[in-house]
Amino acid sequence: MCLVPTDRRAFVEWLHSQEGYSAGLDEKGHMPRAVYGEFLSDVVARARREATERGIDIRFLDCEALDIEEPADGGVIVTYADGTVSADMVIVATGRCPGRDVLDNGGKRRDWFFPTHMPGTNLDRLPLDAGVYILGASLSAYDVVNQLFSPATGCDFVEAGHNRLEYIANGNDRRVVLCSRSGRLKKIQSRSPSSIERQHFNADVVNGFRERSVTLEQVLDLMMRDADVNGAPIDRHALTDPYDSCDSLDAVTQRAAKILASDIDAAAAPADSTANFIVDYLDQAQFDIWDLFATHRLTEDAEATYRSRYETALLSYAAPCPSSTAQKLLALMRSGRLRMISGVRSIEPHSDGADIHHSFGKESAEYLINATGGVDRNVRSARQPDLIRNLVRRGMLQPYVRGRAEVEGAAVDMSTFRCEGSDNIYFANMFLWGPGFFVSAAITMATIVDRLLRSAFEARRI
Repeated sequence: MCLVPTDRRAFVEWLHSQEGYSAGLDEKGHMPRAVYGEFLSDVVARARREATERGIDIRFLDCEALDIEEPADGGVIVTYADGTVSADMVIVATGRCPGRDVLDNGGKRRDWFFPTHMPGTNLDRLPLDAGVYILGASLSAYDVVNQLFSPATGCDFVEAGHNRLEYIANGNDRRVVLCSRSGRLKKIQSRSPSSIERQHFNADVVNGFRERSVTLEQVLDLMMRDADVNGAPIDRHALTDPYDSCDSLDAVTQRAAKILASDIDAAAAPADSTANFIVDYLDQAQFDIWDLFATHRLTEDAEATYRSRYETALLSYAAPCPSSTAQKLLALMRSGRLRMISGVRSIEPHSDGADIHHSFGKESAEYLINATGGVDRNVRSARQPDLIRNLVRRGMLQPYVRGRAEVEGAAVDMSTFRCEGSDNIYFANMFLWGPGFFVSAAITMATIVDRLLRSAFEARRI
């Protein structure tokens, strides 16, 4: 977790400096989102003090930006409810796009449905014997699980030896079910990442694709060659079909627990091991993959196939979870408190909850939390706020197009992050997840902003 790509330890070092967090700090552990918020607040406050000392004026406008215009004489004018502000350029860093509501509630309040994985303190009102269904099995879902079984609820996780924990309920008798289409759990960050030799897929090779398109098969072949070079055997079948031969939901949960236990052990392997090879490899190769998308070196068919078939699988490795969180999940599974549903097909709401239809039938959810992180990256969507809709109306924001089809994301010059159709409007938000690769990681967004600023200020210097 960081703010600038050259200092990937920024959050960890801040934690070490805080009396409330430094004692017994596990650098590879998990901290609640609110703690990262404290870090950001501290960084902003420090930046404001330094700016004042240097005579730099920083103004915060606590309002919603509604529109942006580009006058003929240059620059931008940002409109908000009570006025306007002029600037030379604008970086639209609005974070997440509007979420997709998985249930059309017709404006009616549902006390049993939480439309987002960031419900604040609302989860505290759930009974300690509640049955809770979580849509999604990614990091957002893990945040919800951590909150449902936090120390504040009375429960505890105690060491059980060999990277294992035991769940102690102490009155927290909640039962939780993770529901997803693929059933894939997140892989786990290596506690001692291995040093990997990337002979076949690296920046030089990616640059060599500039004059020709590349398919997913070619990229996979290069990565498999690197696996061979590093002596890392890859079970392709386990990668593509982790729940092969599972004929019931109980079998799915048992398989998920077995995979999770194996992944925990792999993440704890020493640095000279290749046990966690794919996680370590993708951590090092992430920005070379980014450049494949950003420079359109993948064929149109390859991009479409990746989005529809492989993105979830790849991101389970490219966006892994801390070992401490995985150990809690495993302890909950072994105590019967956590189950897995794969093959989710649809959700049917009714007066008392919702029916979740899946490959093995259906289950009724008493409480349902949407942690899919599903966002609407269609720039023309009616869900978009006034700012986005006005930029589209003015022609300064356009949808990303591959071939003749409009797809999710914004049309952005990926070398500068300037919106195509504008002169001085730059994007550093979820709309880049369309023309680009995975953008939700802090290091990814930090790198995007760093590249954006370097490009923008270099252009003005010229």
